Amino acid sequence: MSRTVLVIDTSILCVWLEVPKLDTCGPEGDKWDKARVDDTIQDHLDQGATIVLPLAGVIETGNHIAQCSGDRFALASKLGELLRNALDGTVPYAAFAEQSVLWDATQLRKLAEQWPPQASRKISLADATISDVAQFYEARGFKVELLTGDQGLKALAPPAAPQPIPRRNRSRL
Repeated sequence: MSRTVLVIDTSILCVWLEVPKLDTCGPEGDKWDKARVDDTIQDHLDQGATIVLPLAGVIETGNHIAQCSGDRFALASKLGELLRNALDGTVPYAAFAEQSVLWDATQLRKLAEQWPPQASRKISLADATISDVAQFYEARGFKVELLTGDQGLKALAPPAAPQPIPRRNRSRL
């Protein structure tokens, strides 16, 4: 059984932190609010999942907090705490440094080449890098769930691993 990582994107991070005017996300029929985000994250944690905060999501959420009408200091402090947990690799957060390979010159050149066609399909640079984070963990053998209210980003998530087909009980044959 592979370990699961839960990659949290900007839309869910804003809901989780309750950023004013960004405290719900998702299309009609699949809305995310604070209670649903809390329950989903807790369900994953109960099953031993690790939380991954992509750099792009942290930066975008910070931008939203800095522009919001709420208590920017309190919200920024909450985000800062999450970031410190990720920097320290405090359970249940994946160590932020694991993602550092995605920001070296080779990877950034690859991003510079691959992103323009994605942009023409309305995929933001942030979404492209969040997708890269999900693929990074998948390539390392983790089961990856991309927690997002953005259907376009969800489409960039690694495909779910096929469930093994149980073998029949041969003793009945």
